[in-house]
Amino acid sequence: MTDPGSRADLSLEEAREPDAGKSGGMPPLDGLLVESINGSANGQGTLWWQYWVNDAYGDFGADRKVLSEGNPVLWVFRAYPPTGGV
Repeated sequence: MTDPGSRADLSLEEAREPDAGKSGGMPPLDGLLVESINGSANGQGTLWWQYWVNDAYGDFGADRKVLSEGNPVLWVFRAYPPTGGV
């Protein structure tokens, strides 16, 4: 099982719920920005929520990323900007 303090699986459907801890993005993201998951909020030191699809850093706001059937989505709480892989 995933440790909710360091990683969390969050479907886009769940992320669209009003209390999911999100805000609208500003260009260039222009999409959903998850602000907190399970009590861990962006900006704690250099830590920010980031999502990865197929082991690649999310290149759009989470609500605008086009997924294909079976694409694994991973949310990680780590330093930004991301370096290396997941």
